[in-house]
Amino acid sequence: MSGFPRVLVVSPSSFNQFSGGGVLLTNLFRGWAKESVAIVHGDPLPTDDAVCGRFFHVGTDEVHWRRPLSWLQGHRTPEKTVLEQGSVRLDTGRSPGRALLKKALCEELPWDATVSPALSAFISDFHPELVYTLPGGAFMRLAMAIGLRWNVPVVPHMMDDWPSAPTGGLLGGVVGARLRRDLRRLFDASAARMAITDDMATEYARRYGKPFHAFSNPVDVAARAAHARYSWKRGAEFHVAYVGSILPQSQLASLAGAARAVSELAAGGERIRLDIFSAWGRDNAAALHPGPAVRIHDALNEANVFPALVAADLLLLPVNFDAASLRLIRLSMPAKVPLYLASGTPILAYGPKAAASIAYAAREQWAHVVDKPDLPALKKAILELANDEDFRAGFAARAKHAVAHHDDRVVRPAFQDVLRVAAGRRL
Repeated sequence: MSGFPRVLVVSPSSFNQFSGGGVLLTNLFRGWAKESVAIVHGDPLPTDDAVCGRFFHVGTDEVHWRRPLSWLQGHRTPEKTVLEQGSVRLDTGRSPGRALLKKALCEELPWDATVSPALSAFISDFHPELVYTLPGGAFMRLAMAIGLRWNVPVVPHMMDDWPSAPTGGLLGGVVGARLRRDLRRLFDASAARMAITDDMATEYARRYGKPFHAFSNPVDVAARAAHARYSWKRGAEFHVAYVGSILPQSQLASLAGAARAVSELAAGGERIRLDIFSAWGRDNAAALHPGPAVRIHDALNEANVFPALVAADLLLLPVNFDAASLRLIRLSMPAKVPLYLASGTPILAYGPKAAASIAYAAREQWAHVVDKPDLPALKKAILELANDEDFRAGFAARAKHAVAHHDDRVVRPAFQDVLRVAAGRRL
C-alpha cells in the first residue's frame, strides 16, 4: 500500500456520523486504505468504522488536568450517549460545581497529556508514518509528544480560531498564553499545516509566517444530486429545520433567536414549525423555546440527515453575533454547509458578515442573509421566504452552483495528497 502512508489521527472528535468534526474526518479520509488509518480520540459519540478500524479512546491516564486540579477528575460525571433508532443524544454529565470551577479558574482548564503504556502499545503496533491532528488543548500536546517519540511528521488542521478567543478566569491568562505558545511550536515543527477556510489559511499564513492549505468538509455532489430537492412548493405548514451542533460559543444564541421568531409567528396565526436535530438539543432546550411550533430531536445519523434536509422548506444557518463567539468562529465553516448547499432546500443565514460562513452566503447569494440581531427583521425574512416560491427557488439554484466548490472529487484527493507529501510519499 505504497500510496497510503499509515496515518495516526489525534483528535477530540472521532470518525462518526453525528458531529461536524466526525463527519469531516470521515469524508476527508474516505477512500484511504482502512488498514492505514488509526485514531486516538476523546469523543463520547458512537464511532463509525467505515474508514478506520483502529480506535483508542483516551482516559485519565492519557488526558488529565494539571495538579492540583487533577484530583477533581475523580468527581466528574463522564459524558454519555444514548442511541435510539439511528439518532443520538449526548448526556454531557455537566455539574454546577464543575461549571463554577471553570468560570472561576479558567474556561479552558489546564489539561496535560501523557503517552500511557496502553497508548504506547497501540501506537507501536500501528507503526504510524504521519500524525494528523485537530489541535486544541491536551490533544495538541499529545500529537506533539507522539510525533517526537515516534519521529514522524505532524500535520495540524485548524477548525476554529481558538487562539484568538479569550480565556477567562483567574488562570485564563497563563493557560491561554501556554496554549498559544504550544500551538506556535506545533506550526513551526509541522510538515504541513491546514485551515478550514481560505480566510483562515490567509490570516494564519500572515499571523504565523507559514503557508496553510484550506480544506473544509467535502460532499459527494453527484450522489446527492439524485436525491436533492427540485421543487420549491411549500407544504401547508411551512417547515423550517436546523441540523448540527448547538454550542454556546458558536450558534446557540442565534438559533434561540430563530426559535423565538418561529414561535411568535406561529402564535400570530402562521402555519409554521421548526425542527431542531442535535445531540446537544436537550442540554439547551430551555433556551430554544420548545413547544408546539419548535420541536427538539436527537441528532440524526448520516443516512438520515440528507432526507431530513430535503424534506424541509427552509434550512437555518445560525451564527452568534457576540464578540466572544465571533473571535472563535469568524474564520470557521460549519461542516453542514456543503450538505445544506447540495440539498436544494433554500437557506436562511442569521449571523454577522464578519463570520466567514455568513460572508460566503452573502457573497455567493446562496442564502437569504439577516446580518443584524434583529427579531422583527428575522421574522420578516422568514415570512418573505415562506410566501414567495420564486424567491426561495433563486437561493436554492445559487446554492446548487456553489456546492461545486465542495465536491469530494476535488477536495478529497487534494487533501490526501498533502498528507502523502508530508509523509514523504507520492503516488
